[in-house]
Amino acid sequence: MSKLYLCPSQNDIDEITITARINDSAFRFVKSLEKVIIDNDDAEIPDLAFEDCSFLKTVVLSANIKKISFAAFRSCGKLKSINLGNVESFGIAAFHGCESLTAVDLSNAVTIKRSAFSACGIQSLYIPGSTALIDTRAFSGCFNLEYLEFADNTTVIKENPFSSCPKVKKKKMINVPPIK
Repeated sequence: MSKLYLCPSQNDIDEITITARINDSAFRFVKSLEKVIIDNDDAEIPDLAFEDCSFLKTVVLSANIKKISFAAFRSCGKLKSINLGNVESFGIAAFHGCESLTAVDLSNAVTIKRSAFSACGIQSLYIPGSTALIDTRAFSGCFNLEYLEFADNTTVIKENPFSSCPKVKKKKMINVPPIK
């Protein structure tokens, strides 16, 4: 599959369907982009691919996507909807600063790296048993996070993954190992 190149200065695109491979930083700083449909065979969204697409609201991922890489959607403050149910790995700062992202489906999450969802608008969170790693500050600064639930088999929870989440009222932890 050939790579897709897009000059970040092209700010007249509001919706795009991607069928080719995405390069690192391909859509970085494209301010006009509001909706992205990714319909390719790739298994990952590369580093910084959509960073600071400040008007991006909706992303539809192909079922093939298993990894969201470093800062792929960082600072997409208006992002409200993205289907993450098939994603297994969330890179460092993958969604950092996505204040409008109020709900995420982590049903197949295996690794959630440092600051992956920090400063997001997430209101409630269920960490499934498939999750092997929740890294340091993974959800820090999620000021709207009120309900947090862990399932059995979550294996490694690093230091302070939920720091600066002042509204958390209920934490339901089922056989969660000690924080390492």
